[in-house]
Amino acid sequence: MEIIKPGNFGTNVPADVRRCEFDIENEELLYLNKKINYLFIGDSITHFWNQAAYLSTDGFIVNRGIGGDSTPYLARRFEADALQLKPEHIILLIGINDILTTQPDLWWRKPGRDRGQVITQIKDNLELIIQKSQGIRLSLCSILPVEICQPYDREMINDMVLETNGIIQELCKKYSLDYVDYHSALCCQDGKTLRQGLSHDGMHPNGKGYEIMAQALSGIIS
Repeated sequence: MEIIKPGNFGTNVPADVRRCEFDIENEELLYLNKKINYLFIGDSITHFWNQAAYLSTDGFIVNRGIGGDSTPYLARRFEADALQLKPEHIILLIGINDILTTQPDLWWRKPGRDRGQVITQIKDNLELIIQKSQGIRLSLCSILPVEICQPYDREMINDMVLETNGIIQELCKKYSLDYVDYHSALCCQDGKTLRQGLSHDGMHPNGKGYEIMAQALSGIIS
């Protein structure tokens, strides 16, 4: 049995942190020929979420989230951590770490990346992932709103989240995919800022935040 292993991508790359763990677990699932109903993949928001505790389903759930991951590396590990496991349904949430690269590094006095380039990067990598997923049901999830403090430019980040979510919706329409709208369910009345009481740090959901996200999935998880 040949196992797909992408190897390490480089020094200090978040996607490498769980590589050995995932390679071992992927081999176990393939050895058992385990039927996977739902595979969640993405960054820390997926990584930290115990989906089985929130979702009312008898289906077998696999979590392939990695804290700090971004679209270029998720696209590169997607075949290993999702496609080779042949899940019935993939639920993908990614993009906030791409957006955060637009923020300047004050310690090293480096400017942030160009906003337009980052948006294009997210779109291109998501489209690549979609094209790889032919034959497997794929749902794309909206990026969550944030309520974070300086030195982050919260307004700019939330504006980029809205712009990117619009692109994700367009991709879902283009390829006839499910769009999971976490954003609207977690927002303040301004339509772009994370509501108080739903996060530990202004970015990662707490128990209540994840409960709301689980409710947003109720129409596609059975």
